[in-house]
Amino acid sequence: MKMTFPVFFLLLWSGLSFAVGPAPVAKPTSPVAPAAGAPALKPAMPAAAPLANNNSEKAAQELNKELDGIHQQAQQVLNQVEKLAPPAPALPPHDAPPLIPGAPVLPENLEGMRQKLMTLAQDERFLKAVKDLWDHPDRNKLLAIQAAFFLFMIILKAFVQAKTVHWFKRLFLGFLFFVLTWAGILYVIPLVLLGEPFGIFTGTLWRVLVMGG
Repeated sequence: MKMTFPVFFLLLWSGLSFAVGPAPVAKPTSPVAPAAGAPALKPAMPAAAPLANNNSEKAAQELNKELDGIHQQAQQVLNQVEKLAPPAPALPPHDAPPLIPGAPVLPENLEGMRQKLMTLAQDERFLKAVKDLWDHPDRNKLLAIQAAFFLFMIILKAFVQAKTVHWFKRLFLGFLFFVLTWAGILYVIPLVLLGEPFGIFTGTLWRVLVMGG
């Protein structure tokens, strides 16, 4: 019986496969243990899950909602306070009449005082009198003489009132000694002791501050 070439080739391949045997199957290899003293390898961290991002977004949204609620509550409280608080009084205009009859308006009063001070600062006789009073040799004696005069007038008043019986005369003498005491302390003694500079000083103050000249 004659064999054809394909049948012969098939038988030859089958014989070779039987002789050689099946191909070895690769076995899984166990991981190699690290050497002694080598640092241990840390396992790789797993990738962040999409669920964590969703939770953070939800937490941020809830925080924003809470902040908006707090802001709205604060605004409501402010609105209630503004409703309960009395309105602030409006300031009067510059040319408005004074609230108290006869009282001067404050800005005009300040302007007038400024003009009076400028008048004193530009008065050469007044400035010279001030300098002469400061440089006067008897300036340091003035206080001692005024104190001695004050004590003398108190003793004299007590002696005169002791001689008086009527109450009206005692009252009149008390007022008279009061005027004489302070007139002597504030004007007569300084004028006698310091001379003309004190007269110019007091006269200029009276003319500018009181009389408005």
